Amino acid sequence: MSKELIITNLEYRDKEYAACCLLEDKKAVEMRICRVENKSLLGNIYVGKIEKYVKNIGAAFVRIGAELPECYLEMKQIPNQGENIIVQVSKDAVKMKAPCVTTNLNFPGKYLVLTTENTKLGISSKIDTETKEVLKKWIQPLMDDSFGVVIRTNAATAEKADILRE
Repeated sequence: MSKELIITNLEYRDKEYAACCLLEDKKAVEMRICRVENKSLLGNIYVGKIEKYVKNIGAAFVRIGAELPECYLEMKQIPNQGENIIVQVSKDAVKMKAPCVTTNLNFPGKYLVLTTENTKLGISSKIDTETKEVLKKWIQPLMDDSFGVVIRTNAATAEKADILRE
């Protein structure tokens, strides 16, 4: 059985919609259309260009695209390199405030979150102490100084193989 997923944007009466259609053996088995109301940038990763430094507020403004707004980045997060920088949107724009970006990239999964700057092992506070120790023994041997991991709450009831696969 072959499966295909087709995703496209539609415009109808000056409103934008996203349409998704699941095909099985070239026959439509499911279709969903939803209105695109809010175009959140949250979690998106961009190669940005530092446009300007504003020392009195301890920040820089980063351009992440021609059609997108400049974003706020704390000065302490700027590495000692050129003007291009990889950032992730950590907070959407609110009223007149620019979106916030960070250089600490986060890649969330079902059981774990991989981080690029915080290179420590973190564990959800909702997990009991005994389970925390077991999870720590599973994950710590996989870690090095190039990334960090946060163990999410639902890892407490997951199988070891599922967590390690992720």
